[in-house]
Amino acid sequence: MRKLMIALAVAILPLTGIGIIDAQAGEHDPIIFGVATAASGWMAAYDEPAVNSARLAIEELNAKGGLLGRQVKFLQVDNKTDRAQSAKAGVELVQEGADFLLISCDFDIGAPAALVADQNGVVSMSTCGGAIELGNKSAGKLVYSMASEGGSTGALLADWAYHMKGWRTAYTLLDVTIEYDKSLCRGFTDEFMKLAGADSVILADTFKNNDPSISGQITRYKALPAEAEIIMMCSYSPGQGSAIRQLRGAGVTAPIMTGTVGDGDAWVSAVPNLSNFYYSSYVSLRGDDPRTDVSDFVGRYKARYGERPPMGLAITGYSVVEA
Repeated sequence: MRKLMIALAVAILPLTGIGIIDAQAGEHDPIIFGVATAASGWMAAYDEPAVNSARLAIEELNAKGGLLGRQVKFLQVDNKTDRAQSAKAGVELVQEGADFLLISCDFDIGAPAALVADQNGVVSMSTCGGAIELGNKSAGKLVYSMASEGGSTGALLADWAYHMKGWRTAYTLLDVTIEYDKSLCRGFTDEFMKLAGADSVILADTFKNNDPSISGQITRYKALPAEAEIIMMCSYSPGQGSAIRQLRGAGVTAPIMTGTVGDGDAWVSAVPNLSNFYYSSYVSLRGDDPRTDVSDFVGRYKARYGERPPMGLAITGYSVVEA
């Protein structure tokens, strides 16, 4: 699927007549910060908080005189959580003279825009896309990410599960829809088996985000001689919430853990009385992060938007502007 997606993005380019953009801007012309992210569709829940923090960073930067004596212009095009629309958003922003592209918090959705940017000599960066493909040049040489790579996050979680919690058996449930989740579960499995032994992952199963039911997976899990000490869930909203609700509804009580895709409070309402759930995040938004610059950021975000960031991933948008 990834190869087909990349081919689609490349195929769109000849229809646009775009060439390399002349970079000779006037010394007082604004620097155009292009944003090819999702303002609609499921990806918006992950993209919009980071985009808001990027907008805040640019406003603060401009208030201090801009960058290199030039103001920074924020220009966003909605990719609608669609690969083809992502490429079109990239095309539109490059045509508008974007000097830089912010892309979605996901390789699958962000890569088409990154390809367009790369082929026109424009640097792009994902806010929090953690698939390894964003780092191995699959989407071009000029694409970066502010995220920790998914496999590394999975390995970190395995270390935490083994050393800090003392868990020795695991069940992995992988949503095969996006590349990040594959990296996340692969990193967890490799590290956990290295630490706890080849038989420590007692069952590995898969599903798709839009599957209405995971009853077959639950049946296989409950047929095991004993419940796992930890369930590693590699999915994202909304399928993540649905799968967790079904597990708990079936009487599965084992702790559930996931990566940064579990960040945020919006999806939690889909799982009433959720407990014994762990996820990774770059910052804590609950007032207990020991770093004063994090609490300062949260305060400025709340002053600008009337509420605190809905997820820790939001801070990556601010970090992209700084980078």
